[in-house]
Amino acid sequence: MASPSEGRHLAFILILLMPVVRLALYFIAPGQRGHETFMVQGWIDTMMVGCLLALLKREPKWERRRRRYLNAWTASAMAIAGFFIVPWVGMVLPRKLSGPFGLVENTLTALCIGGVLVYVVENSDSLAGKILNNRVIRHLGVLSYSIYLWQALFTSRTTPMLPYGLVYTLAAAEMSYWLVERPALSLRTRLESRL
Repeated sequence: MASPSEGRHLAFILILLMPVVRLALYFIAPGQRGHETFMVQGWIDTMMVGCLLALLKREPKWERRRRRYLNAWTASAMAIAGFFIVPWVGMVLPRKLSGPFGLVENTLTALCIGGVLVYVVENSDSLAGKILNNRVIRHLGVLSYSIYLWQALFTSRTTPMLPYGLVYTLAAAEMSYWLVERPALSLRTRLESRL
């Protein structure tokens, strides 16, 4: 089992390495272009941002830097960069550059969103914290995995059900949560308590 220090290093290396791997494959294997998100190197770095932030929480040096540099202004700048500037750059770049930029775009966005989430978690009394801690938003967070699983069925290009597809997605996610996830979590808790 890896130590938290080893886990932090691995997550950091993957965050830096995967955009480079994607760029290399973009030029080495042009036949695979457009399929990056279906391969592990297409998304593992964005997942590692969350893992790294969770592992850094226990690191005193990180906590000091976070308190010093992460405030409402820097969180706002990261939100603007992640949600507006990075996608805008991807849209205005010439076609030759937009493809390669798209391979690092998700990593940049994930880093920005990660910073915003750290700020909001640590400052739950801020306006953003109050909005994200709203009961409805929290419930959507609980359903997020089910929504992720069901949305492809109801909102894909091949089944144009919008706007009803969103309603169907939420209904399926709600049923999946109550009929599958909750019982499975309850079973896991019972089995763990026996062990």
